[in-house]
Amino acid sequence: VGLAQGNEVAELHRILPRPHNRHILSVVDELLEGRPLDVIDVFACGLGPGSFTGLRIATSVIQGLACSLERPVMAMCSLELQTRSALAQAEIDQGYVLSVIDAQIGQVYWRWFHVVEGNLVPMSAAAMSVPADIVMPDPIGPCTVVGSGAALASEFSPALRVVIQQWL
Repeated sequence: VGLAQGNEVAELHRILPRPHNRHILSVVDELLEGRPLDVIDVFACGLGPGSFTGLRIATSVIQGLACSLERPVMAMCSLELQTRSALAQAEIDQGYVLSVIDAQIGQVYWRWFHVVEGNLVPMSAAAMSVPADIVMPDPIGPCTVVGSGAALASEFSPALRVVIQQWL
């Protein structure tokens, strides 16, 4: 859960037992630190790819909160949101980024991006495959891998392992 105000971003990440729907609003409340919910101008959430149940809970909560305050909702690719979060934390302003989420079924969700002068440029659509079948863009150079799928790097193709530069 994150909150952006101007150039400042606050976020909370909790590993909590299921069902997530019992915890999400308390995490939102904790992040707001006593501020009223109506300080939020726009609500945003990831539309996937990802866990169906997690996406359903997130979009339901966001729709409920936004509707109650008559605020707009901005939906984005989960892999893009993950990449933007990683870039903000690591201050990467150039290079290729592979955003990967472990799908927990021997496969990963993945998408390529290119960071040019701090701007994020998508290089592929979101896809799902076994880690060895991640398709590299052409051209490609040293890259950063972000997300839970990075833990499966030993299963990436040998060619992809060669271009991996750093981990977040």
